[in-house]
Amino acid sequence: MEYRSVGMEGILVGRSRFAYADKEAEIKCKNPRIRCYNDSRSYRFVLYVRKKAVAGIHFQVNNQGYLIVHSAFTLSNHRRKGYAREIFQE
Repeated sequence: MEYRSVGMEGILVGRSRFAYADKEAEIKCKNPRIRCYNDSRSYRFVLYVRKKAVAGIHFQVNNQGYLIVHSAFTLSNHRRKGYAREIFQE
């Protein structure tokens, strides 16, 4: 499947200031609560609790092939519960 990304803000809070033009493919994760989206140069991992996106991390691939954290976000009422750690472990 392919998805058109609206940015991490759009996924988590329903609105985004930044629209992404590239299509993304969903990658299967080991953790069923996490969904991963990939375009040619970035990855977005989004954690869902009760079918609601609550945390996400966006990684970019640099010129040497390393993943760099571009942004990380957790909804305020879901912070300090280990969700970002859960995404990093994936």
